Amino acid sequence: MILKALLLSLTVSLAVSKIALSIDVYSDRPVTAECFQYDVANNYGPFIMQVWDSNGQANQYFDQDYKTAKANGMDQVDTYVTICDKFTPDQIASGVSDRLPSDFDGSVWIKISVALNPNFGNNTAGHRIEYYEDVVKELKNHGLKIGGIFTDSYSWNALLASEQVKSSDLLSSLPLWYQGITNNPNFEDFRQIGNWTQPTMKNYIFSNYMCNLPTISAYYK
Repeated sequence: MILKALLLSLTVSLAVSKIALSIDVYSDRPVTAECFQYDVANNYGPFIMQVWDSNGQANQYFDQDYKTAKANGMDQVDTYVTICDKFTPDQIASGVSDRLPSDFDGSVWIKISVALNPNFGNNTAGHRIEYYEDVVKELKNHGLKIGGIFTDSYSWNALLASEQVKSSDLLSSLPLWYQGITNNPNFEDFRQIGNWTQPTMKNYIFSNYMCNLPTISAYYK
């Protein structure tokens, strides 16, 4: 089975705050049209799903889910790519670009996790900063828009050393989606990561269900 990660976002009545539902699917089944119709009817959106995992495997239903989402009123469909340092930045960007539909018009979030980068101990933080900067640059060179960085405090500091990453204007200029430590829809648990003093989105609950799929709730502004 191929890991697919989908992210559905629920717009609430607050002027600047929203709730997102992130769905990690260990399945070989696509998302149904009925699910998207339900999401749209309930003001859910955008929809974010994984296209490339840490083993370089593609989400085999990405094209189908993308077309189904668009056909059923989901205006914004984004994706995220899980980075693993056993691949070069060009291999990652080429792999992602090759697997996205030709009419894909969303953004790409870049997931960085220390558990998925087995070679990180062989390089300095400076080299790792350059590596992730090159991933961003290569994705842009392939004509893709960058949504931001998806990470957690431990991974970021272990991989990139927060005191050094402050010199990376490219990385710190991107929006931050982080792993929260409390089950509350707010940013009160946020502590500075690298040069980020304000996040954009936070994962915070891991036990919801939507369309019979397990979900992770995320709060964002």
